[in-house]
Amino acid sequence: MRKNNLLAIMLSFCLSTTLFAQKAEEYQNSYNVKRALEILQNDGDQNEAMTFLQTEVEEHPKNGYAHYMIGYMYLDHDMVGDAVQPINRAIELLQKDKPWLSYAYRQRAKINVRLGNEKAALDERV
Repeated sequence: MRKNNLLAIMLSFCLSTTLFAQKAEEYQNSYNVKRALEILQNDGDQNEAMTFLQTEVEEHPKNGYAHYMIGYMYLDHDMVGDAVQPINRAIELLQKDKPWLSYAYRQRAKINVRLGNEKAALDERV
């Protein structure tokens, strides 16, 4: 009986990891995210790219990658106040993706520095 419980736990861990990886890949490769990246990589209209990202967040509010990219774009354009919410949301949603989570924490640290809150910036860690 104990072996079966352990096997069930291991199987559900493997399935949840696979489902997470599949969902993360779906989010990263969604039409709106890919289209926004294409526009940005080709030095296209950043407002158009932002529209695709905002559409992605409306259609898939749990897409942490889209939230991250929105926050990153706001920060890149010195719209620090606007960057706070999407970066915080990205941190909430990207808990299982450690590399992307670290990128989001890095952006939040930059936000805190620009807002003059160096102590909060130094406290950011994954």
